[in-house]
Amino acid sequence: MWLICFTGGVLAAIGSVSSWANVSGERFIDDRIERFSVYGTVGDGDATLILALISCFLILWRIVLPRTSSFVPAIAAVLLSVIAVAGMLNWADVSHIPGVYEPGKYFRTGVTVGWGLILVTVSSAIAASLLAYQIWQQELR
Repeated sequence: MWLICFTGGVLAAIGSVSSWANVSGERFIDDRIERFSVYGTVGDGDATLILALISCFLILWRIVLPRTSSFVPAIAAVLLSVIAVAGMLNWADVSHIPGVYEPGKYFRTGVTVGWGLILVTVSSAIAASLLAYQIWQQELR
């Protein structure tokens, strides 16, 4: 189960640098539709990447040293929970991710959630839940 948690942290790190929003905008100048992606590193992706890498390190520490106290995976669970909350907040208001809306360039914009933001949110939430379960199981032994 620890490897699944570690994989969730790695997937959160991959999603942090991937596409968080897919934007299509109608240009003022020639009414052409322009499509582009906004990556996570433009906004909160830098912070989620750092937190995901730290949580991966802590989970790996727990895998290598199984006698480690519950404090180490608890910190990883908190970090992954923070990543999940950041992903949910960005997902709920995807049109306000930095780089999505440029008022001087586009007449109308349409924004959809990118696969990287979905990956960050879902993988970190699942990994945090599994870590909490692991800690709970470890404390009951």
